[in-house]
Amino acid sequence: VPHLERRSALPVRRGAPVYIGRFEHPAFGCARARLIVSRVEGQWLGEWEFTGPAGPCRRMIIEPHDKRHVTLRSAGEGDVARDSATPIELRGRVAKNGTIVGEVLHGGGGGGYFQLRPV
Repeated sequence: VPHLERRSALPVRRGAPVYIGRFEHPAFGCARARLIVSRVEGQWLGEWEFTGPAGPCRRMIIEPHDKRHVTLRSAGEGDVARDSATPIELRGRVAKNGTIVGEVLHGGGGGGYFQLRPV
């Protein structure tokens, strides 16, 4: 059983252990959710808690590039997903207030948007 540090603040500007917001893409529509951030054996992970219909993926691997840029990728195996074989990627910029906004890619195709606000 890996050591789990629950709700660790993401190491970005005004990083938080919990974010709320939405992400959308023409391939799957709009999903509203909370993202719970944790750190497992040195890796940043996110778990979605959906407030409506389940979104396209459940767990994300989070890669903070610096204090202002972050990438979230669907974890894949074991996801509760409409199309778990299709990778989801969120590429974002972190605003001064800690909000993360950016593009959603589905299977490598752009056209989506997301916004996550720190709680």
